[in-house]
Amino acid sequence: MRSFGTEFVLVVGTSALGTYLLGAIAGLTAVAGFRGAFLLFAPFDSLLAGARLFTLPALAAARGDAARLRRVARGLALLSAVPGAAWGLTIVALPDAAGRAVLGATWPAAQQLVPAVALVFLGRTLSLPAADGFRAVGRGRSLVVIRAATGVAALVAVTVGALLDAARGAGYGLAATSVAATALWWWRFSRLTGTLDPAPSRAPDPLPRRG
Repeated sequence: MRSFGTEFVLVVGTSALGTYLLGAIAGLTAVAGFRGAFLLFAPFDSLLAGARLFTLPALAAARGDAARLRRVARGLALLSAVPGAAWGLTIVALPDAAGRAVLGATWPAAQQLVPAVALVFLGRTLSLPAADGFRAVGRGRSLVVIRAATGVAALVAVTVGALLDAARGAGYGLAATSVAATALWWWRFSRLTGTLDPAPSRAPDPLPRRG
């Protein structure tokens, strides 16, 4: 439970600090655009959070078999990536009139950030089963360390991106960090499962005795 709380503080704290940095560098219009773009993905984010009620038990049930745990995690990632990609493409293709109806005057600032935010959410969707795999095998401390590292990287990317190209630069900096973090999560998860004991092999049935 402690890792859940620490992870929550890291995620919320990183997001808040990133928002302050963006506002200080690129202004409040950039912050409004970011918030608007993320708001468009809020329904899918809620579905993803709800899905963890099922994904975590599925991963925990497979923790006794390293190979099975990898298969379950990969299957969950692909299963969640399909609706995630579909949602992202839908928002990217959202007509201008629909965007204005949802976000009002914030839509023009948010529209340019939608492709980058779609990549952020796709990366988050793909990496979540690997991250939850750490929790399933009781490696919450390792999860927190990786989460902290990716959070720092995201802050650096947002800051550098905002300095180079305001909100658009910050958005694509965050997207690049999300893609890199996804690769990192799966690499670390692969190494983790490599250290787990394989499932015990079933002893062969004894041969029937004759006579």
